[in-house]
Amino acid sequence: PGSYSFEGAVTDRKLIAAEMHDFVTAVRTSGEPESDGAGGLRAVAIMYAILESALAGRLVTLDEILGRSLCNYQEMAEMAE
Repeated sequence: PGSYSFEGAVTDRKLIAAEMHDFVTAVRTSGEPESDGAGGLRAVAIMYAILESALAGRLVTLDEILGRSLCNYQEMAEMAE
């Protein structure tokens, strides 16, 4: 396993750039990207489940997040805008 010696924001930019490069390469070559849409959706749902769980004080399922039956954290974020 590798490690990063960059600050968080720099590491984030480099990782996003690598993901974008992988996606563009897949489009140009009719290949498959390393991370597909379903995997990306699941990753985001897991992050939201963690946030919703902390707010609700209980375990939260991915079905609750993906089905939008629990979205209090998101609603709070939208109201704060």
